[in-house]
Amino acid sequence: FEVGSVAKLVQGADTLAHAWAGGFNTPQFSSIDLNDDGQLDLYAFDRETGRSYTFLSAAAGTGWRWQYAPVYESSFPADLANWVQLRDYDGDGQADLFTANKRAGIRVFHNEGLGKGLPRFRLATEELTFILTPKLSANINTGSYNVPSIQDINGDGRLDILTYDFVNSATLELYLNTGAGSGTSLTSFQQSSNYWGLIQSCFDCAAYQPEGAAACSTAQVTPLVPGSEGGGSKSLHSTALKLVSKLLRYVDEGNRIMHSMGHSVLAVDLNGDGKLDLLDGRDNCSQLMRLLNTGSSSTSARFTQENISSSFPLATPLNNSIFPAPYLLDADFDGVQDLLVSPNMVDNSMDHVSMRRTVQQFTRSSSSGSLPAYRLVTDGFLQNDMLDVSEGAAPTFGDLDGDGLVDMLVGTVGDKVKGYYRGSIYYYRNVGTARRPVFRLVTDDYLGLAAAAARTPGSRFEAIRPVLVDLNRDGALDLVYSGFVGT
Repeated sequence: FEVGSVAKLVQGADTLAHAWAGGFNTPQFSSIDLNDDGQLDLYAFDRETGRSYTFLSAAAGTGWRWQYAPVYESSFPADLANWVQLRDYDGDGQADLFTANKRAGIRVFHNEGLGKGLPRFRLATEELTFILTPKLSANINTGSYNVPSIQDINGDGRLDILTYDFVNSATLELYLNTGAGSGTSLTSFQQSSNYWGLIQSCFDCAAYQPEGAAACSTAQVTPLVPGSEGGGSKSLHSTALKLVSKLLRYVDEGNRIMHSMGHSVLAVDLNGDGKLDLLDGRDNCSQLMRLLNTGSSSTSARFTQENISSSFPLATPLNNSIFPAPYLLDADFDGVQDLLVSPNMVDNSMDHVSMRRTVQQFTRSSSSGSLPAYRLVTDGFLQNDMLDVSEGAAPTFGDLDGDGLVDMLVGTVGDKVKGYYRGSIYYYRNVGTARRPVFRLVTDDYLGLAAAAARTPGSRFEAIRPVLVDLNRDGALDLVYSGFVGT
């Protein structure tokens, strides 16, 4: 068998290049050479669905394009969860795999190279540790919700680890690799700092407490707190809520983590002064925070209040995510690293935000003065070329218009449109042939279910699952769908 796309899908004037890839919810991006051709390909791990995606860099005329290549997805471990970063730790030119283990620590898989044309990964260690004393080590615990940055911080060519502390995600911890040789020794990490940047994050989204500054604000905030009567919210001071959140971690009745004090961090030199600065995305916050390093080096970083900004990128500040996570890679094949930002929450059942057009691509342009300048290229990197109906696509097929060709309906869990979250049914009419279908979008609200939700608050259906079937055996297809009334 050969993987291929027989049916095309058209929305407006666009024929979607990755129509059947499955859509993105919360993708985390890394570079890897999947087929050993010397070109960096693309890997994405979706945190919410736990799924791996693989894309090849394929020649297209005089340039390059991303080509969805699902044959490589089964090469990656099946039990990946929380976060994944591909980094070459031993200098063999192959991207190895770092990911969370079940104890909120870090496990590592070594890339063994190709076998039968596919990458092979071998578990190298179940737990990364750092040296406390010559005879005692402890595990590097990132916390169940933080996403660390695994990169060379001090410029010695070895991978280091930067993460918020696992107890309350308030201070940054830096673990430097002190091994010998050119590669990264998985047994030679030492904690260089448990107060990197000389700063503490406060509960409020854009608030930090630099060393020597006034304590975090105790202004009232009103987030959703478990146990609120009638599904409302309780008003707590941020200092009290910080303690409560450490205990409750925003769990639902099924004890699933819905929100926490989690962070996604990336160290990058934003102003060209040779020192690594910080991009910080926080759970339940829409901004991507930019912190410029005024310290003496990347390891001796210092962040001051006047060099912290929530207006990043400057030209088009991010303000539409729930837990933005930044990634650097060459997304458009021009040899320059782009900035990708995507949501990073575990679950959307509390937030009820749209999961369409959420992967933003920024390219770096010339800087004005010492501040970074990124320009928005697209708000749906790869996503806009997929059949992506926000969440939970549920297709069914049948001839809806009596032309002898099979059409397609796609139900959705929900999408936020005009201020409310509701499910709907997308209708794609087959304008091709029986052997070569071409599904063209006719409407994203078949039968007007979403429109009814706008008129009647009690009719806000979610998780719509349609089925086309001849119920009464009269030779005509009937439509059955399930769902529930949302909030």
